[in-house]
Amino acid sequence: MESIDQINELSENVQSLINTKIELFKLQTLEIMANAFSVLLKRLLLYLIFLLFLLFISFGLANYVSYRMDNLFAGYLLVGLIYLLIFIITLLDNHGFNESIILNKFLDFSLLQKQNRFD
Repeated sequence: MESIDQINELSENVQSLINTKIELFKLQTLEIMANAFSVLLKRLLLYLIFLLFLLFISFGLANYVSYRMDNLFAGYLLVGLIYLLIFIITLLDNHGFNESIILNKFLDFSLLQKQNRFD
């Protein structure tokens, strides 16, 4: 009878251990997702601030060029053409943007977070 009680206790302990491991895995996954989301949100905010900076610099440059050329629309047209040229150059550059770079950065971040938890 005592051995059956010990087996039942051992079974309960193993079940408890499995449940604890599952909960730990869920919490670790949640932590990785929260860290990735916070990094993504921070970068998006920084990119938004940079885009606003670029927008105001562009308007300022367009106004300055328009003022210097004594033509209301020439500065805006010139700045727009510069951006179009940059867009075309970027579009034609096949080696500049590679999706594997982004994937590698994400995997490096995930592995670094995983490694920091076990240190």
